[in-house]
Amino acid sequence: MTVRNTFRDNPSYIIREICENTNISYNSVFKGLCSEKTVCKYKNGEKLFDIFIFNTILERLGISTDHFEMLVPERVHEFFLWYEKCLDYAENKDWRGLAKGIDDFRNIHLINERIQTSYRDFFNYILERNCNENMKSAYEYIKNALSATGIDLFVIYEKNPLLSLFEWHLLINLCDMEILLKPEKRLEITEKLYEIYLCKIQTVPDENLKGRVIPKLALFILNTFKEKLALDKRLGIEKNTIKIMVKADTVLELPAILEFFIEDVESSCEESVYIRQCKAITSIFTDIDIKVSYNISRPNENRRRYIILSDYLKLKRKESGLTCEEVSESICSVENYQRIERGKIFPSTKTLISLVNRLGISFTFIKGDIEADSYKAFLLAKECDKLIAAKKFRSVTERLSELKDSINMDIWENLQFVRLLEIKMKEEAPENKITLLNELFSIKEISGKRYIYTPTENRGLSLLAMLTGSDCIKTLEVMLDNENKKRYVSWHNIKDIVRALIHLYKERGEYEKSKALADKALKRMFRENDVSILVPLLKDMADIKEK
Repeated sequence: MTVRNTFRDNPSYIIREICENTNISYNSVFKGLCSEKTVCKYKNGEKLFDIFIFNTILERLGISTDHFEMLVPERVHEFFLWYEKCLDYAENKDWRGLAKGIDDFRNIHLINERIQTSYRDFFNYILERNCNENMKSAYEYIKNALSATGIDLFVIYEKNPLLSLFEWHLLINLCDMEILLKPEKRLEITEKLYEIYLCKIQTVPDENLKGRVIPKLALFILNTFKEKLALDKRLGIEKNTIKIMVKADTVLELPAILEFFIEDVESSCEESVYIRQCKAITSIFTDIDIKVSYNISRPNENRRRYIILSDYLKLKRKESGLTCEEVSESICSVENYQRIERGKIFPSTKTLISLVNRLGISFTFIKGDIEADSYKAFLLAKECDKLIAAKKFRSVTERLSELKDSINMDIWENLQFVRLLEIKMKEEAPENKITLLNELFSIKEISGKRYIYTPTENRGLSLLAMLTGSDCIKTLEVMLDNENKKRYVSWHNIKDIVRALIHLYKERGEYEKSKALADKALKRMFRENDVSILVPLLKDMADIKEK
């Protein structure tokens, strides 16, 4: 397979290109993660990125990982299952369960020992702080967790530290512990974090990542430094943070931010609006059993996107109508291929490339919604998508034109992505939109042997179903079933399908079915901290309740 310099299949190129365009040195974003010799191998493409180091580097550069999807081995998925299980124990204050979860870590096959160990030490920190109430031990664990990824513990004194989302979370918890153990350092530490906050709201280019970093920083500053800040500065933090969260479709810290804002806002009329908003959000949190109160040690969930290689190969093989013997012929033994499909082994790079070519897979390790050779094009694509979702059509016209000039429109996936945005913008009869959508997305394929759809196809077919009506319910159910055949189902890939199904079930009068799916969707979106479909979902839920 020819390796191209694009954001679809060459992670080394992705990192190099972003570093060049942001004037951040390649070595600085790898600081502490590996030796200089290894950094050179990553840079030259001689060493493959694992999901842990790739995500860490992307986020240190200010880019959200939810733009990309990685093929990963089974053991990576097993680690994320372990992580989520420990998060649930911590959230429910099941300290015995958390202790057992931490103990289970030794049975996990590690891909990146440094980064994965830092997750274990983070859970040790939570246990020591909240259960054993041993603050000195908790401090050592959180310090070790941050040090494990090579972060200099004096990083809080730098103006613009490069940290991943998880490292930001560790740093804020470390600062909190330092203030707890050394109260005299409170002013010094919080002032530095306030400087970093002011810098980050200007320098993080990606709204999605900003919506996960800024609220944590803001709440820490407001909780520890409020009485030292003038009212205008407090209001600035609160308003900016609310705007950032709205742009990023994040919600977990919103009740706490709104409470600070309501207390500080001067206009009684404006205050009453935010009081109602806070009550509404708090009510939803309570209904779906999400903890409303802000907790320093609760991580801000990150949208992970990955595909388990064994799942993907199996689905793609079935779609191609091939047997295991036909796929593996002249590449590897059929026994080894079957073990790859079961997730027992991960193929060598040479074997993987051969399998990818035989099955007609258009990418090896990385996949985004579009194919581009610049991270700016990715950010521009996301910005256009957001503006159109918010119906800000005037603002998006120039940006959409810029996007088309910056990507290859002869590539089918790029054409689909841009045309779908343009169709959403068109103010014309649904019949015309249906015709245009049918030219881009074929419903007939779904009844055939298609098992795997891109996020753009999922969105386009979902919109087509919404416009066509309840006759398309079966189509959406097949698509959702295809996604559910995977052992890990990305919310990013299914949310539009789920949204359309909820609406169409309601329109057909299947209220119980619609409500059951809506309840699950609410829980999932809050867990993922992605509420991009919340407003239309609430409208349908209100309709269901009324009827």
